Amino acid sequence: MSMKLSLNRAEMARESLIQATDWLDAKGVYYRHLPPSQLKIGPINYWPSTGTITVDNEPGKRPDRGLQGLEHVLGELQGRYPVRRC
Repeated sequence: MSMKLSLNRAEMARESLIQATDWLDAKGVYYRHLPPSQLKIGPINYWPSTGTITVDNEPGKRPDRGLQGLEHVLGELQGRYPVRRC
């Protein structure tokens, strides 16, 4: 039973990573994937599996979470992260 639970968590983490990268790609935002599950967007650190967001040189986690929170932080820090040009 714990093997199945671990597999489900791994699948959920993978799915949340795919969803986040698809969302960032659609918005044209540059990011780096830092394995196993962190996305780095300029000074922003995002963990899709938990929705946790931190910003370099800031203490602690941001209260914003998930993709909605990430969108808010991206807007707040506009100009501090690279955006892909079409």
